[in-house]
Amino acid sequence: MKEQDEFEPLIIKGGKFGTPGPEYRLDIAKQTVKAVEFACENRLKYIIACLIMSPTVGGLNMVTSLAMDDEDYIENLDGCLSTLEENEEYELCAKVLELKKIIPTVKFIHKKLKKSIVDAITDL
Repeated sequence: MKEQDEFEPLIIKGGKFGTPGPEYRLDIAKQTVKAVEFACENRLKYIIACLIMSPTVGGLNMVTSLAMDDEDYIENLDGCLSTLEENEEYELCAKVLELKKIIPTVKFIHKKLKKSIVDAITDL
């Protein structure tokens, strides 16, 4: 598997109280699959798939991350399947099944990526 230096989390703006609206379900499902695939390729124990920017009182933004660790990868992929099927994203459904087979064979390690969550927020 090829290794890359960084994974770009999906940025969702306008989530109320750190929760994205239902209109983001498909985007989040797709991003979750991409994040798990990247984590497997790079043997990452932990990955941030999405950042949700929520406006607060005073005009500041609250940032909530949708993150997961290797023990949750399969469960998160299972949670994406129904959304992917409903939206006829069959290639991604096949990718989910492939990843579910691969995950138990990957020896995940703690690894610091070049780009941290602080860097991702700062870039906004």
